[in-house]
Amino acid sequence: AEYMGELVADGFDVMVYTSDDPIVARQLEEIGCCAIMPLGSLIGSGLGILNPHTLSLIIERANVPVLVDAGLGTASEAAFAMELGCDGVLMNSAIAHV
Repeated sequence: AEYMGELVADGFDVMVYTSDDPIVARQLEEIGCCAIMPLGSLIGSGLGILNPHTLSLIIERANVPVLVDAGLGTASEAAFAMELGCDGVLMNSAIAHV
């Protein structure tokens, strides 16, 4: 996380990809990241949101946009992320490999 602070100090807008750990998400926000991008599950796995509880904790506590990235395999999983309160989702493999 130290290098994130350096990027923010240098004037970069950092949208950080991270685990679904609420403590880490809070620390990254405190450093100055402009968005938190927790994974739903492993990149390219299509397993969906494995831990909606921790994702909900991140969303409830965040003062910056939360964008779910990685692991979503269907449109319904993207809708579920939005229902949890995410500001957006990023999709690749689920769409690119159809």
